[in-house]
Amino acid sequence: MNTKPYQTLIDEMKACAVINSGITDFNAGSNIMNIFESVARPVEQGYIDTRNGYSNNLRAIPYSVFDFQQKKGQKATVNIVFTRNAASTSISTIPVGTRVSDGTLVFITTDVGSIASGQTESDPIPAIAENIGLEYNVPSDSIRTIESNLSAEIVSCNNPYKAIGGTNAETQTQMLRRFKYYINGLQGSNRYGIMAGLLGLEGVRSVSIDEHFPPKNDIYNFTVYVDNGAGLLPDDLKNQCIDLVNGNDTEENPGLRAAGINVDFQAAIGVAITIEVTVTIYRAEQARVESDVTVKLQEYINGLGIHENVVLSSIIVLLKQISGVTDISGLTLNGNADNVTIGVNQIARFYDVVIHPVQQ
Repeated sequence: MNTKPYQTLIDEMKACAVINSGITDFNAGSNIMNIFESVARPVEQGYIDTRNGYSNNLRAIPYSVFDFQQKKGQKATVNIVFTRNAASTSISTIPVGTRVSDGTLVFITTDVGSIASGQTESDPIPAIAENIGLEYNVPSDSIRTIESNLSAEIVSCNNPYKAIGGTNAETQTQMLRRFKYYINGLQGSNRYGIMAGLLGLEGVRSVSIDEHFPPKNDIYNFTVYVDNGAGLLPDDLKNQCIDLVNGNDTEENPGLRAAGINVDFQAAIGVAITIEVTVTIYRAEQARVESDVTVKLQEYINGLGIHENVVLSSIIVLLKQISGVTDISGLTLNGNADNVTIGVNQIARFYDVVIHPVQQ
């Protein structure tokens, strides 16, 4: 559908007026021009609104037929240990809803915690990210700020282990890929049907299937590798996957696998990726550029799913988008100037980056 801009509408009105009535006074401020201008503006907006609605609705039609919804992101979870200044015979309570952070990203405790009599540290207290997002998968020993008002004797906090499970909302590209799996797997029992079913579970970010001929361990016909966004497969998510694929012989949950087929469920094997790169910087603060480069690399690599390769050209394009970066050279992945091929049972994980800055 083509739209008409404001000036085109004015010109067409003028032409129509000349042909049909002989009016020629189109000077700015004339009565006829005031009328034309007051009509052309809302008509132009009407064209734009109609075009936008048409494009959006057309894109949504295939999904709506199957009631296929975009997946929302997930909030990361983490355990927090609180410390008080000295051992005491009293109990120090940490209430539900206590806010802690790494200085930027906030987590909120979901259970009541306490520091027992004679102790200086609490047991690990579960907390959840304030918002959804991959960036909340912060490393261990990074959540050290208490944002809430607690008893004076509670002086610090920390996360002994990294936060996990945070994922971004599904992108249009990811949704389209999952929809293709869904369409190809409508019969349910083929590889596409199983992948589409598992990807429909909240908490599942990527899936890969490895078929075994002959069966693995004389039992399993294929293995399903599942990633929760952090490259892991927690027990509760694994049980959800097993229940979905195996079913329970009910109309609501008939299962996805064919009769007589045995399925093994595993987490993917993490492949640590170390990057070395020379970055040419022009009129920008070096520390800021290095931080942006690190963040971009983490987002790209940790955003990859199971069996998705790490591609040099994709990294170069991403890094060149950073403000102040004029050139990227000497890029290597795990010591090689080549893509990293990720197997059907593997997932790439960011490990480290060595940046060589060059001021231009």
